Amino acid sequence: MIKSKLILKGDEDTIKDRRDFRDWMDNPDDQDKQLTSKSQSVKIPFSGFYSNFMLKLLCPFWSPVNFCCMLNLRSPLIFSALTLLFACSPGRKSTQPVNNEVIVTSLPPDPLPPSGAPVVVYDNLQVKYARYLNVPPDQIRNLALYRFIDRWLNTPYKWGGTDAHGIDCSAFLQRLLSEVYEIEIPRTSVQQFFDEWIDRFGSTKYLAEGDLVFFQTLGEDKLITHVGFYLDNRMFVNSSSSKGVSIACLDDPYWKKHFVAAGRIKIHNQATR
Repeated sequence: MIKSKLILKGDEDTIKDRRDFRDWMDNPDDQDKQLTSKSQSVKIPFSGFYSNFMLKLLCPFWSPVNFCCMLNLRSPLIFSALTLLFACSPGRKSTQPVNNEVIVTSLPPDPLPPSGAPVVVYDNLQVKYARYLNVPPDQIRNLALYRFIDRWLNTPYKWGGTDAHGIDCSAFLQRLLSEVYEIEIPRTSVQQFFDEWIDRFGSTKYLAEGDLVFFQTLGEDKLITHVGFYLDNRMFVNSSSSKGVSIACLDDPYWKKHFVAAGRIKIHNQATR
């Protein structure tokens, strides 16, 4: 195998220009020539193919060669170690996308409200039940009503029940009107429907918060068997046999099929706590 020698000069005659180094590298005949120097030189052996490969690889990064010349190192092992150190050092990572690569950057913070602008803070109940009803939080105004609902929500249904262990629809409505509005009403849903203290109407178009909604869910011989309390956006709260105290929608096929009429309370002295 033909061997070539690379003789690195000392401080006085160090190769000063990368172009000269490339020209010398591209001429294999010149690689056997020794570059003499007044100072002591260092000889590092290379094999033919490996020499050309390594030199071409190191050409853009010839700083380790120059570094060795400056230090006038004598050991080929040290030169090789420094060569690998410089060649394997990580370069700067590009911030431009490559091959459809997605680069995630931090988003700027949300702009602050203008100075002096009012900051609206909603109650937790407003936020919670606005999601139930699918309305803006500022439409949840009667916090006494929603505190009562929140306390009873998910209570199991019990026919004839009147407490937290189990409650039926008419007892739930009776307690709601009593505790939130201080209004006393009859015990059963059919009594509530026919009592003189409400105005009955058939269309759901005119429903407002506080109206009662009546249903016929059993045999045809019974006109009214279920009652609920209307909230907003077609939603009402009731105690159903399947879900207990819960919020339901009038547009649900089951409730839409069994709806009978609505009733609005005539008493106007409704005081909230």
